[in-house]
Amino acid sequence: MDAIQQSWTSFKGTVRGFDTPHQLGLGMAFGIVVGLIPKDSLLPYVIGVIAILSTANLLSFGIGVIVAHVISPALDHLTHLIGSWFLTFSPLESVWATLSEIPLLGWTRFNNSVVMGTLILGALLAVPTYTMTRMVSRSAGGRIVSWWKRPALDSSSTTTQV
Repeated sequence: MDAIQQSWTSFKGTVRGFDTPHQLGLGMAFGIVVGLIPKDSLLPYVIGVIAILSTANLLSFGIGVIVAHVISPALDHLTHLIGSWFLTFSPLESVWATLSEIPLLGWTRFNNSVVMGTLILGALLAVPTYTMTRMVSRSAGGRIVSWWKRPALDSSSTTTQV
């Protein structure tokens, strides 16, 4: 039982300290962007490292990644249309041609219509996600933080009386 208590305390210590509405919103926004982008591209890993190095809440980042990753396949047709439109937009064709000659950018797969579409959709969803997460954390944040900071296992609730 001691090991479970120590693990829970360690886990809470990992994500505690970054629980302001700004940090929660930042983590969720980064998570949505990373979760939408296909993982066979370099982009989600670069954005993930940026999120980890920022003041974003890692727990809300992880929740955002999981939620977006689950709904991402249902959005493939939409993201393909968005990405195709941007990649075939004639004023930008010279930009894409120039970028495709840079060796490292080939690993980002920006020339794939789904990758480009998810990047654009994620960028468009980042601001509303950040704003909504801030609003929710401001209104319910005190209750969540007080629940989070309470002990995981109360010794009086685990003992049985004989």
